[in-house]
Amino acid sequence: MKNKGSLTRAETGLLVLTGVFLCLMVCIVHHSQTGTISGDYTIITQQAPPEPVTPVVEPRGPVDINTASAEALQQLRGVGPAIAERIVAYRTEHGPFTSVEELLEVRGIGEVTLAEIREEITLGDAGGLEEDLENMENIH
Repeated sequence: MKNKGSLTRAETGLLVLTGVFLCLMVCIVHHSQTGTISGDYTIITQQAPPEPVTPVVEPRGPVDINTASAEALQQLRGVGPAIAERIVAYRTEHGPFTSVEELLEVRGIGEVTLAEIREEITLGDAGGLEEDLENMENIH
């Protein structure tokens, strides 16, 4: 039986649990107001390296196909590393180009590519030989 004015064991336990709950709630509210639990976070991320981009370089003047390096030849429209190396190899094996049309002998250069680069190339000193040959043909 229960004495008047006294709590049962279950009521006492419930009262203690309620007190603990209220204390926890007061602590949480206090911490959120004082900034102990901060909403400021530093996130460190790694940025992916940029995609490599090959810059488009316009030729600054005529490229001498008899003396230009493979890198310089790549400035010409439609001439990449492989074709540039073939131009240098052809020139090494056969000597200087004597006409612009001789580029058609290089694998990978066709009429379209030659038409695109014709105004951008020169034969250097070998170009005089081409003019001399044309003049000789006109005499006969």
